[in-house]
Amino acid sequence: MSATHHHRLAETEADVDGPPSPLVPHRLAIGIIARGEEAESIYRTILRATDRRLAVYLTAVDPDSEVGRLAVGLGATVVEPRDSAASRLELESALFAAGRIGGHAGLIFQLEGCPRIDYERTLASFEEDRFEVYAVPEVRSAFERQPHVVAAIPAYNAAETIGQVVREAADHADTVLVVDDGSADATAERAERAGALVVRHDRNRGYGGALETIFEVGQTLDADHLVTVDADGQHDPASIAILVAAQEASGAEVVIGSRFTDDSNTRMPRVRSLGLDVVNLLTNASLGRFRPHTWVRDTQSGLRSYTRDAVDSLATTADLGSGMGASTDIIYHAHQEGFDFEEVGTTIRYDVEHGSSQGALSHGAGLVRNILGFLERRHPLLALGLPGLFLAVLGVSFGLWSIGQLFVTPVSVISVFAAAAFVLAGTTMVLLAVFLHTINTHPSFRTTPDWDRSTSLQYREPPSEIASDSEVTTVDERP
Repeated sequence: MSATHHHRLAETEADVDGPPSPLVPHRLAIGIIARGEEAESIYRTILRATDRRLAVYLTAVDPDSEVGRLAVGLGATVVEPRDSAASRLELESALFAAGRIGGHAGLIFQLEGCPRIDYERTLASFEEDRFEVYAVPEVRSAFERQPHVVAAIPAYNAAETIGQVVREAADHADTVLVVDDGSADATAERAERAGALVVRHDRNRGYGGALETIFEVGQTLDADHLVTVDADGQHDPASIAILVAAQEASGAEVVIGSRFTDDSNTRMPRVRSLGLDVVNLLTNASLGRFRPHTWVRDTQSGLRSYTRDAVDSLATTADLGSGMGASTDIIYHAHQEGFDFEEVGTTIRYDVEHGSSQGALSHGAGLVRNILGFLERRHPLLALGLPGLFLAVLGVSFGLWSIGQLFVTPVSVISVFAAAAFVLAGTTMVLLAVFLHTINTHPSFRTTPDWDRSTSLQYREPPSEIASDSEVTTVDERP
């Protein structure tokens, strides 16, 4: 470190009362200078650091920018430098001061480009009398030897069960991620206490919204396998290892913990089983999978493992809805992308105390509406054109029959209007189907929307802004 840098640090340290705290790993902090860095690398550094219980300070970024707001949502603290045109040494000094004021035992400066940090070697590089070190980058082969497994749990008002689910999932995954979907209880706090990396929504965005965030964060974490598990305890977290092993062996981008395979031990209520049979049949029919050996037998299971390619694709798609129909939307998206499916038997419990509160009838009706909506969007000739043609033919036939009856008996005005209504409704549906089909298939209407799903977390409003005398501004605090 240069003499100039030492001098600047000495000046900053003189402004902070008290000696540095003892070096305790969980009280260390990471300092990131965000100027010119890729946003995804910044997010990855934040997530990997917070997963290890390290605080993160970020500077050279506008707190109200997309990067600043998402970084705050992921648990970082934004530090505003005194001068917007500050040099790197001045920015490091601002991070140094923030770490001292935050009471941390040491500060690790992230290198330019935000490479992966070798935390073991970095922590070993601290000397007894030093407060700051530069991060030691990780050797690529060191983290490619074993696949990185992330267990991801969408959670809403699951305070009673989330702690146990996180602890059990941690036995089978490298990282446990919980997305707290605007819970009104202590879901986030108990998940953090159990050891999970927690991302919070400031409002409830639904099951699909939670999955969107899971895929975005999973992409940032470079998950080789991302396994989704329900928060209510219905899924056995030991299934994580089974799904990952099946994925490694088959190479399928999506592996589903199925309730309908021969080796499944799930005992499902009869009404739910019949409803899922209908939904599975409609889903496979809408995908054109009519042969039984090509079927996805459990299209609604929330216990799934995704490869890195699948996560990358789902993190950037705009196809996922916000509700429970997102499970079907994922199946549709994976099918369209040409991903392979694999199913392994699993055990899902329906006798848990704090299971889903949504009724089977309303859930099933929502799924059927979702399937019909998919058909209308993607196969309008089938969903609208065919019924429309049937109505038009029926109206014309009824009209011709009515005309024939004029020579035999008087025809009521109602019959004439009914025939006309059928013809009009049918013709309208056929024309609409042709119009939608043209939009879906004509090259002039084909565009690749530039969706940036990373903005989905930008709606978190920072809960507090704390300014100190040293002009270090904190934009968020995680408990």
